[in-house]
Amino acid sequence: MACSQNLHEGDLVAVSIAMEAPGTNGYITRGSVVGSDLIAESALYIGKGIAKFSRQNMFKETSGIGVEMTDRVFRLQPCHGMLSGLGMLQNLPSAVVARVLAPVPGSKVLDMCASPGGKSTHAGQLMGDQGRVIALDRTHAKAQQIRNLAAELGLTCIEAFKMDATTALQKSGAQAPADVQPGKCLHVDAGQQHQSDAVPSMDTGSQALPNAKEQLRRERKDKARAMHGQAPLQRSDPSSQPVCKGFPPDSFEYILLDAPCSALGLRPRLSHHTTLLDLMQTARYQRNLLRVAVQLLKPGGHLVYSTCTINPGENEANVHFVLKTLDNMRLVAQQPYLASHGLTGQYTHEDGHREEWLTPEQASLVQRFDPCSKTDTIGFFIAKFCKVL
Repeated sequence: MACSQNLHEGDLVAVSIAMEAPGTNGYITRGSVVGSDLIAESALYIGKGIAKFSRQNMFKETSGIGVEMTDRVFRLQPCHGMLSGLGMLQNLPSAVVARVLAPVPGSKVLDMCASPGGKSTHAGQLMGDQGRVIALDRTHAKAQQIRNLAAELGLTCIEAFKMDATTALQKSGAQAPADVQPGKCLHVDAGQQHQSDAVPSMDTGSQALPNAKEQLRRERKDKARAMHGQAPLQRSDPSSQPVCKGFPPDSFEYILLDAPCSALGLRPRLSHHTTLLDLMQTARYQRNLLRVAVQLLKPGGHLVYSTCTINPGENEANVHFVLKTLDNMRLVAQQPYLASHGLTGQYTHEDGHREEWLTPEQASLVQRFDPCSKTDTIGFFIAKFCKVL
């Protein structure tokens, strides 16, 4: 995406697009202020509209309407919602992750950082909707988003819960409430309690009403949906949702850890404010997640670790950490394998901190998607481990 300089909110803009052809340099989508410069002859003019953001804010905002089209060349209806229940769009590396995990029907899977649910639902489909996929994320809203997607795709094996995955390992001696049978989940729905065999040791929790910032975010999202003819999002009462207390060690045959990361592989990203300290703290949090994942994995089970960053400190260095410090874990081959090998060697930072990466043999077993490579994807990293019996 590109935009003319000195664009202000409310300006009348001309919008054009260009489709990139294989083997060419291609072109970029360009929004031009009417009268300020010419639209590239190679681009396809699609109409005029009103800029809803300034140029600076247009590259900062992560959602919303950038240009409200007022004069369109092509009278096409928006595509939003047309694939509802039939499919969803994913980046190629994201679609590869569940295939690499390769859960079999009837297995028990944990997706530790699951929102918005694309990988959880993909895993559920690969399992033929037979078995259980436990999907965790840190807010009730994200857990509900996963449930909504699973319902839209007709999957019944997805169970989503609000939980910080670093606390997913059940503490020794932890017990469920007295009125909950072992291995059952306590739900609260319209004031009535009932049990199901969802996850071990559950109780209910509550959450305060959304603060002003969250309420404003919701209103903006609903307004954007209304502009596309979509109904407002249905948000459930957090107090009616089960809250997971965790799982015993060796609970899952398959674990997916698509870890929160610095997202340096996403594009287009025209500005970054990430510091070296941010990168190191993020990698430290990821290692905490990996420690929990290894303990929750059954012997003989498989763990897939992935990120959408190109930072080796969050990728190869964390794989080295698992192999060196966590018991009984080894790298295994991935299928499909569509990317490049990982990085080898080590790197010493200016402050003396040294990152150990991978050996050539280890590097050949991980996948590093380079946004500058011929695969033309976002930057992404995938490693697959097996817990030795």
